[in-house]
Amino acid sequence: MNSESLFSIGLSSAVSARVLFAGRRTELEIFENALAQQDFSDPVGLVEDLRSPRRNVLVFHGPGGIGKTRLSLELNDGYLATEFQDEQRACFRLDFDEGGSSDLEGLLLGLRATLGLWKPAWPAFDLAFAVYWERAHPGVPLQTAVDDSSAARGLALGTQLQQTVENLLESPDGVLDVFTSAVRLARQGVKERLTHQGLEIDCPFFPPIVEETDPAAMRSYLVSLLAWELARYQRNQLRGGIRTRLVVFFDTWEQVQNSAPCRGDTEDLLSRLVHLMPNALFVITGRNRLGWAGEECRGIMQWSGPEHWPTLSGDVEPAQHLLRGLSSKDAGLFLRQRLIRGVEPAIPPPVRDTIARAADGLPLYLELAAIRFEQAAAGGTRPGDAGQPFAEIVTGLIRELDVVQRDLLRTASLMTCFDEAMLRAGAPDADDAAMLRFLASPFVRRAPASFSLHESLREAVRRYDVAEDRWKGRQWALAAGRLRDEVHRRTEEALDSVDSALLAGLFKDAVGLTLRVMSVPHWLWQLAARLLASGHWEVLAWTDVVTPSGSVFRPAATALTAIARRFQSTPARTASVLSACLDDVRLDPAGWDYVSSWLGRMLEADGRSGEAERVRLEVALRDGPFAAEVRHTLGQEDWMCGRLERALTWEFDESDPSQSFWAAGIRGRVAWILGRFDEAEELFEARLQTAERLGSPELVAHALRTRGELRCFTVPGYESGSFEAVEIYVRLGNTVGEAEARESIAVARAGLDPAEAVVSRLHASGAVHADVGEVFVRCIEGDVKAAQRARDRLVAKLRGPAFGFWAAITAWWLAELGADVEHAAEVEWLHGEQDARERWVGVLKARIADLP
Repeated sequence: MNSESLFSIGLSSAVSARVLFAGRRTELEIFENALAQQDFSDPVGLVEDLRSPRRNVLVFHGPGGIGKTRLSLELNDGYLATEFQDEQRACFRLDFDEGGSSDLEGLLLGLRATLGLWKPAWPAFDLAFAVYWERAHPGVPLQTAVDDSSAARGLALGTQLQQTVENLLESPDGVLDVFTSAVRLARQGVKERLTHQGLEIDCPFFPPIVEETDPAAMRSYLVSLLAWELARYQRNQLRGGIRTRLVVFFDTWEQVQNSAPCRGDTEDLLSRLVHLMPNALFVITGRNRLGWAGEECRGIMQWSGPEHWPTLSGDVEPAQHLLRGLSSKDAGLFLRQRLIRGVEPAIPPPVRDTIARAADGLPLYLELAAIRFEQAAAGGTRPGDAGQPFAEIVTGLIRELDVVQRDLLRTASLMTCFDEAMLRAGAPDADDAAMLRFLASPFVRRAPASFSLHESLREAVRRYDVAEDRWKGRQWALAAGRLRDEVHRRTEEALDSVDSALLAGLFKDAVGLTLRVMSVPHWLWQLAARLLASGHWEVLAWTDVVTPSGSVFRPAATALTAIARRFQSTPARTASVLSACLDDVRLDPAGWDYVSSWLGRMLEADGRSGEAERVRLEVALRDGPFAAEVRHTLGQEDWMCGRLERALTWEFDESDPSQSFWAAGIRGRVAWILGRFDEAEELFEARLQTAERLGSPELVAHALRTRGELRCFTVPGYESGSFEAVEIYVRLGNTVGEAEARESIAVARAGLDPAEAVVSRLHASGAVHADVGEVFVRCIEGDVKAAQRARDRLVAKLRGPAFGFWAAITAWWLAELGADVEHAAEVEWLHGEQDARERWVGVLKARIADLP
């Protein structure tokens, strides 16, 4: 009971409200039976057997308002409250209606934090996660980021991970780079130290996961390590007579099922997690059944069909249990106990019976009807006719609120979840007292860091509001615009965050509000690009489901979905979809630039380079948010294809560190190709300093590698920077960058080490243009025939104008040794071909002169 109710009607007749859970005895029994059927005989064998059927899923499904979330919460709380001397219990719960449904990383951290309550170290997972972190988030301190993440906030998980990893790897100075913000390597990475120490983790899943170079692939299977270590812990505890149970609750699962099954989408990744963790029970609540055992998922999801999920096939309960309405008896019991006056039920029996019949077992109806009765009691008025339709219940609830409270309710109905600051941004005229009263309302659901309204109530408020001051379309749009401005402010703060749950939640909020505002902000595309770059493409595909065909956002949703699912299609088909979106007049200017940039990529991948360049030129010549990135792409293509004059014409904002990095790279490459080595050296050094300021190990490695590609010709024996680039690339899992850096290390030894040893290292590097290095080595040794053979291989590999300057440079070297070699390279030698020739031949002569 709140203060307003108390002082309105007095102590003697005060009505007190209670949060209740009524009925559901069948569902409670089903849950208890599922726990009892868990197999503890050989948990390690169960986890290691990847082919055996999984029976660790329990599904409760039903329509909105039927009580799924309440059931999930009750099962969670009741499970933890029940104590047995021979059992150890833990659980993890995630509601997908609260944002971050695409954040598998956050889910993994949440599971790890839960198990950390039992013991602090889970070595296989902790080590592999540290390797993953180095590759997925280079330069971001693991401990700080994990402790600040929404999944593990307040649980000191980062400290646990750091202590486990450093103790296992015997870090000599107590700190590994993965726990710092260093972008230059001061110490070995986790993967290198694992290899160096020969540390063996007795887990069959560990080696393939830590050797995987793709962070997204690593993320998909990391849970297997947690499951395996949990199984060993369960086995050890069982020897002492204690059963160890982990239950995972997933609520509002329909948010995951918002589109047709797709390989690698959220539902596929989560089904893998469930399959890989058969020693935990997963309780899923949502509007729909799981289709994992059905034909619609076969061949799409990694584990699908009745052979993998026998309890999910057919219509057999209770593994997939249809949640029905409360019985009349349970509904009456709910209403008896929901509101109390003194020690007696506040709602009279005839009214209770009428409400129960009208509710037809729907808990949300019962809850709102009780709230309506409480409102009337608080105001000293009659509650009106009982048994009204749901729409009238909602209408009455709205009318009983004052003007400010109604506006707060309408504003809140626009968001899946919100905090006080967000709500205040959407309803700036609400004073502190009104805000506190609204947040204390019984229809506002509370979470640790946010508030929300039931989804059915949100929809009903927007649909059934007929109050005299009801909002018109413009008022809804203005409120949505204010909320979206607040989302934008938070997006700017979070754009560099590694908390993907936060970014995905902001993106979903922005899209939902955009559908109300009917205009698309440019920053929404930048947020989409950030999510895509971090591997969370499935949240982009979600837009296809929520966007109506007539919405101004429709072409944007179609384009984002095509980009997100390009790997399930072909470049030609994706390009066709993107082209159609560009022809749609509803696509906003920033969206046009972003979609065009992706059309250029798809056309390039489809072998239509000319068309790709034309599309990119249109974007580059505009002043949109993606123009600089496209200019960088065109500048790279220009220097690679010998269009050196145009490469120098692309303009960048030098005050922007990223654009300064791009500009120095293009100009440095042009100077290098022209043999202007001192100029290139200065540009590459400036580029390295910019990379360090940006705090990006990947950019630092790139800058070190390009400088190494210069110095391997001009500084005999130069290795240090290239070796550092190799180490960073190994840490990041970038095999192409690693190969090119190793090629430079080998070329730098030309004339210092035996030719065959240098050539062997060159080709062992796996670099695409190792033949260039071999021509240089053979020419230094004076072996014209071997140099000619290497050049012939090089020329045969060249396709089109790309890297044609190497055909010219290697021809000049051979000609210096008297070979009759011509080249047809089309390169714009800005200071004349003879000038460039003399400079590159000078490098060869200098190395020959230094021969012992």
